[in-house]
Amino acid sequence: MDLDASGNIYLAGETSGFFGEESGGFDDVFVVKLTPGGVLDPSFSGDGILQLGKTTIGSGASDNDSVSAILIDSSGNIFIGGETRGALGETNAGESDVFVAKVTSAGVLDSSFGGSGVVQLGNSTLGVRASKTDRLTTMKFSSTGDLMIGGYTGGDFGETNANSSGSSSDVFVAKLTTNGFLDASFSGDGIVQLGDTTIGTNANSIDYLNSMAIDASDNLYLGGQTYGSLGEANAGGADIFVIKLTSSGALDTSFSGDGIIQLGNVTIGAGASASEGLSEISLDSSNRPLLVGNTYGSLGETNAGGADIFISRLTSSGALDTSFSGDGIVQFGNVTLGSAANGNDFGVAIQFDASENIFLGGTTASSLGEPIGGGKDIFIMKLTSSGDLVNSFGTNGLIHFGTTSMGSKADGDDYLMEMRTDSSGNLVFSGFTTGSFAEAHAGGFDIFVGIMSATGSFD
Repeated sequence: MDLDASGNIYLAGETSGFFGEESGGFDDVFVVKLTPGGVLDPSFSGDGILQLGKTTIGSGASDNDSVSAILIDSSGNIFIGGETRGALGETNAGESDVFVAKVTSAGVLDSSFGGSGVVQLGNSTLGVRASKTDRLTTMKFSSTGDLMIGGYTGGDFGETNANSSGSSSDVFVAKLTTNGFLDASFSGDGIVQLGDTTIGTNANSIDYLNSMAIDASDNLYLGGQTYGSLGEANAGGADIFVIKLTSSGALDTSFSGDGIIQLGNVTIGAGASASEGLSEISLDSSNRPLLVGNTYGSLGETNAGGADIFISRLTSSGALDTSFSGDGIVQFGNVTLGSAANGNDFGVAIQFDASENIFLGGTTASSLGEPIGGGKDIFIMKLTSSGDLVNSFGTNGLIHFGTTSMGSKADGDDYLMEMRTDSSGNLVFSGFTTGSFAEAHAGGFDIFVGIMSATGSFD
């Protein structure tokens, strides 16, 4: 989900049905435009929905396509990124290829971008280097409007994979010009792969890049999890990492000494011996990275059972920021929430308000704030910039969309996926549900969008 300057809401996803046109086969990618009032905008593609299916793409969309990221530029153009097993932009190199599509504000593919409106890092662009499974997970604009895309690859995108068997995955970042071509000013060929050359044997396990942030100087902050030892000895299972790259694509050694901090055996110790997952990284006004995700261990306090939500803040130099909750980490576990957090709870997204208070949203299988309405409910918390819950928001800093708030509407499985703040400071959030949040459930997963004020009241 993303918003334009007028507060219009854009959603991207995939469908196996007839959303905007006849399916090309299996799953097609789609974009939906809603007005700020939450209705489909027919000025976009005729009915408010563009599906990259049989009509728009043709036979190139006959295999599985999925989308992971969406961005809106200052002109209202829409960029969507994901992976395809088909040939959306060129012949597939094997398994899944990364793609980015550019759609005009009117809802048509923009042929000035890559020649057809779709750039695919496939057989023509990368050849055998892209013959393994490649996945795009995150996109950001640089200060000049170039597109930074990131994800992970089992191949040799930018250098030799750290595991020659192809059984692992390396982190990659690529830079595309405004016309959709790889920008050779970034690392020589437009792609940085943290593989055998840049990292070496410490990258020969499975590394996932899940989120990326970019500062005003176009330095990149990459967040994810590793089963290896990217920055220090692994504590067990998956450890969280943050990598800082310069605008030219080199590791920034002013950040944590080598450009990488891993919340592993040295930084955390036994508290990180179970698996952790990072969902989003964002920068505050001081370029301090904030990380949100989940842990099965005890990063910040004793685990309450299953997966606990955590949020952590680093200094701009790449150390845990002890001005945030005393040790740099807030875990919503046995101390903070007690038995209310004894199910699997996942922090998914963060946003800031005008005072840099933090909105944290996600999905819970617990009764965090009220009785759970179904298998999974969504929640939104609000924290101060120092990591304390804002008690005036919801109930003791938490709004839980469960049985009390939603009644039978929350009886299904509900997942929060994205959050954004609009120009008025309202919080816009989206996800999908098997319930009837706002109208009768149509089958499978339905999309939902909600909006609330910064104080937690609904618009």
